[in-house]
Amino acid sequence: MSALSLPILGVTLGDVAGVGPEVVVKALIEEEVLLKCRPLVLGDAGALRQTIKFLGLDLSVKILKPGEEPVGLAGTIELLPLSELGPDDLAPGRPTRAGARAAAGYIRSGAELALAGRIHGLVTAPVSKEQVQKAVRSFKGHTEMLADLAGNVEAVMM
Repeated sequence: MSALSLPILGVTLGDVAGVGPEVVVKALIEEEVLLKCRPLVLGDAGALRQTIKFLGLDLSVKILKPGEEPVGLAGTIELLPLSELGPDDLAPGRPTRAGARAAAGYIRSGAELALAGRIHGLVTAPVSKEQVQKAVRSFKGHTEMLADLAGNVEAVMM
């Protein structure tokens, strides 16, 4: 099977000041992932690079343009940049309103890409529900947000 025939899996970066970026990076360095899908990270380049550096990994970040598909390159995380957060927003353990809005935006963009058929599935990294609710008043949680974006379908978390 050619890598380009594998499904594209959108992966939100989660709360950039939380564990989301670390969870995403550690998951995407697993060789098995690229045998099953072409991951497309939805998030912030600065947060991703900061996490890779913190973990001491030899990975590159390839910035994709809107509409460009990931190819599933080993040693490379392919990113659709959806925010450009500053250093204050990227401080580990110190969530900010801008970071929370960005995290909600990653989920929204992932849902939109899935509904448009541009990605075949969506994985969401952890967010600070409390911080996102402060920044986005209508936010109840990932599951409820995705159900709402999909047209108020019945949804459950798994």
